[in-house]
Amino acid sequence: MNFGGNQRHRSTIGVLALAMVGVLGGGLAGSLGGCFATSEPGITSRDPAERIKALSAAAASGDRTAIPGLIQRLESLDPGERLLAYRALHRMTGQTFGYDHSAPESERRAAAERWAAWWRAGGVDSASADATAGQTGGREVR
Repeated sequence: MNFGGNQRHRSTIGVLALAMVGVLGGGLAGSLGGCFATSEPGITSRDPAERIKALSAAAASGDRTAIPGLIQRLESLDPGERLLAYRALHRMTGQTFGYDHSAPESERRAAAERWAAWWRAGGVDSASADATAGQTGGREVR
């Protein structure tokens, strides 16, 4: 069935719909109890709905232990998932590193690597981190 629009927009709409289902009470999976096998919950789950719930929970809680998983999700194939991960990271850290969830893959990968390098360096708040991203031609989404 074709609902119009390009694949990227349909994918983003689907992810956002899944996020709303999770926010509004667990959705259909919750009402069906143990009828279906479920995957591990969390940001690295194989189940997109579980990842979306985990991304939303990480953003709401501000739990910095989720940062490595959030950084991983910046390279997701799903633009909606990338956007949720970025927004959670930005909310928790105040950093952007020039990341844009809809930028070409090479730019996203470079920005995700800046996030990863920042985390490996201790994840300290640095006023120069975003300035460096600006000098490398990085873009930002707010």
